[in-house]
Amino acid sequence: MEVVFHPPRAVLWVALAVLGLTVASLFIKPGFWPRKLTALAIVLVVIGGVLLVAYRRTTLTVSERGLSLSSFMPLKLAWEEIDGAMLIEDLWSSPYRPVVKVRGISAGAYRSGVHRLANGGQARVLTEQRGQALLLKTGTALYLFACPGIAELAAEVGRYVPLKRGAPLRRGAQ
Repeated sequence: MEVVFHPPRAVLWVALAVLGLTVASLFIKPGFWPRKLTALAIVLVVIGGVLLVAYRRTTLTVSERGLSLSSFMPLKLAWEEIDGAMLIEDLWSSPYRPVVKVRGISAGAYRSGVHRLANGGQARVLTEQRGQALLLKTGTALYLFACPGIAELAAEVGRYVPLKRGAPLRRGAQ
């Protein structure tokens, strides 16, 4: 099973706004044109780099061998590494909701990267929605996923790992 997470369109709008402001300032400000074109080239390279890193779709794949995430920070987890899984009914009212971005991207309901949770722990987070979420716990980390079709993803994960619904994870959950 594959689930694709699409980055928010807000990233594109911000990049276009920065590019538009840069081009407008080229015509408004007086000055030496080669210097202006150099500034435009620098802005284009920076915007291109940001889009290359930040505007990537991420694919979560569940197979017989485990779970893998193809993204800027790839991840492969074998089923033997996962201690437990929990389907959270309402992520935003749970102690597992992401509250502070440690590193990554956060725009609206879209979050990707490492975030501090409301309960004080940290998790690798990939969300597109605020409703249901799937929480996976390994011996050293938590992983939180929320996307349309999360119930189907949880059912697929439940074929390989015991799945709880809404109850806190055992064995020292954060």
